[in-house]
Amino acid sequence: MNRGGPHTSSECRALGRPWLARLVTTAALVGTVALGQDPERAAYRVVELDLPEDVLASALAVDRDGTLYVGSAEGAILRVRRLESGGPAVEWSVFSRTFDHPCGLLAEDGWVTVTDKLGVTRMADLRGEDGVADHFESLTTAWGLSELPHNWELGLVRDSHGNLYCGTDYPANTTGLLRGKAIQITPDGRTEQFAAGLRSPFGWALDEDDRLFCSDNQGDLRLTNEIFWVREGGYYGYADYQDPTEQDRVASPSAVQVPYSLGGSINGLTFVPRGTGFGPFGGQMLAASWQPGEVLRIEMEEVRGDLQGTVYRFLDGVRAPLSLTFTPLGELYVGSMGFASWEVPEERGAVYAVTFTGGPVFEILHTRIRAGGFELRFTESVDPASFDPGKAVEVESFHYIYVGEYHAAVRDRTRLAVHATRLSEDGLALRFDATPLREGFIHAIHLKGLRSESGQALAHPDAWYTLNQLP
Repeated sequence: MNRGGPHTSSECRALGRPWLARLVTTAALVGTVALGQDPERAAYRVVELDLPEDVLASALAVDRDGTLYVGSAEGAILRVRRLESGGPAVEWSVFSRTFDHPCGLLAEDGWVTVTDKLGVTRMADLRGEDGVADHFESLTTAWGLSELPHNWELGLVRDSHGNLYCGTDYPANTTGLLRGKAIQITPDGRTEQFAAGLRSPFGWALDEDDRLFCSDNQGDLRLTNEIFWVREGGYYGYADYQDPTEQDRVASPSAVQVPYSLGGSINGLTFVPRGTGFGPFGGQMLAASWQPGEVLRIEMEEVRGDLQGTVYRFLDGVRAPLSLTFTPLGELYVGSMGFASWEVPEERGAVYAVTFTGGPVFEILHTRIRAGGFELRFTESVDPASFDPGKAVEVESFHYIYVGEYHAAVRDRTRLAVHATRLSEDGLALRFDATPLREGFIHAIHLKGLRSESGQALAHPDAWYTLNQLP
């Protein structure tokens, strides 16, 4: 990567990097492909920003003024400014290059806080002369440096009380302190273990009610990718064998299990801000599915005092997404990282900008468990002429059981009997009964033939609901 700055696309080409010209072409093609694949694509435009392809975007953050900060796995933090609204052209410069695999970023009025393998560091350009960080403060180094290449320190969010949260991974593979934990850093500088039992919690996000969530990656003893509601003192099942207090603890279930068919690695999380014009999904979660390369949508409901919910496909056409963040105006950035040690053919990164075009969106908006079945609500009214009660819904359930494999196979797959399927008068809700409903199982709901009153097919007709508890 060129270490000077700031740079624009044309300046980089003049410095002998003609591949940036190809990136401009790629940006246009990404948008065209996205708009042409299915009805959902008419609603969202995807553009690849004109950044060097050796920027491996392991972390993203946007400041209040719209400045984008990109953490690259090789150690640099870039400061990026867009040169045109909605376009790929950017001006970028290296804000700092001192970090070891930065996997969490937070930008707050010019101050940038970074999580990397060494700890959590806060920095700023206090002199304001050259756009390069010149002031650094270490907030914590409590977990020590691991020599294992896949020991990561992950994510970074701040709650409304000023507490910072991040995660550490792989307690079974290292002798380091505070591994497999959710970490809290208080405003007065204390570093505390907040929760335990995590394997590789890459994505962290807070919802509008200050509830903390993380994604945890499948692998040994973690049967599939999961989204946890992380609560103080909670334990989530991946034991630290150096800590005897974790061996016999009862684990809290995840709020959402993500079937392996939707992604072998679920990473960055973010919530869609309300009132920013990103379509009808305000308040719902987005998750980066690194394999096969798409952004998933997740929404949850409270049942008997706990959260459980649904995952849907949302956006493809992005390569190896790892990190997510929103701008104050409701534009989504998706950071991509192809990493040679992660079994990918090339080491290459990208940052994508996703905007809502205002086009029609016909999707499942909510899935809710009801006595004896489910109720689904849609973003637009279903055309009654497209609704066949006997064919509109298929449901199957399955779960994962650990049998000593790195990744558990689907077990006990059962097709449910669906009956009493009915559409609401306004066409916005579909209710059906299904048997047998099984606690602890993923229930996959597949809709057939439904079209909106404007004639649009469902962009994504499938929903995967994690049924922890019946109502």
